[in-house]
Amino acid sequence: MLDFLAALFGRPAAAAYADDACAEGVETNCQIGVVFPGARGTVQLSWSQPLVNGLHITGSAGQLTLHPWRLDAVRWRRNGGAWETRVSAATWPCDLRPGGRRRGTPWSYEECVYYQIVQSLRAVVHGEPVPVTGEDGLAIVHAIDACYRQATPLRLAWLTEAEQAQANTRHWSRQQ
Repeated sequence: MLDFLAALFGRPAAAAYADDACAEGVETNCQIGVVFPGARGTVQLSWSQPLVNGLHITGSAGQLTLHPWRLDAVRWRRNGGAWETRVSAATWPCDLRPGGRRRGTPWSYEECVYYQIVQSLRAVVHGEPVPVTGEDGLAIVHAIDACYRQATPLRLAWLTEAEQAQANTRHWSRQQ
């Protein structure tokens, strides 16, 4: 998710991080406070809770939503206005022939991954610009490391105060 957001907003910095992992396990839910050049927000990720999938951006002038099942369109509205949908006219590289590009838009996660791989291969074969640099990847690794360095127990709304206090004492960051 941080890779995706970095492609949109620039290199992220982790301002806050909370998860629900106990000393013996891996997190199932987490919340990341992120800061980008010119933007900040919250990322919520879960393997167990039904979250509203998509990218939801609220700014001073309006809102924007991008859904993973409709990668070619964005929904937006100005403050107080009606929602509008804009369909992208973007094209994506699809083969490795010199100058070869198929016109179209990826419709699934798998197609997005395919197009990313092709774009990377075109950079090697034809000297086209690389989609992501090693420095970009390293910035994401640094952001993830920062998350774990500042980890705190995630507040789980379905727990009573006593249960939350017990979960907090079992959190992996308290066991180190």
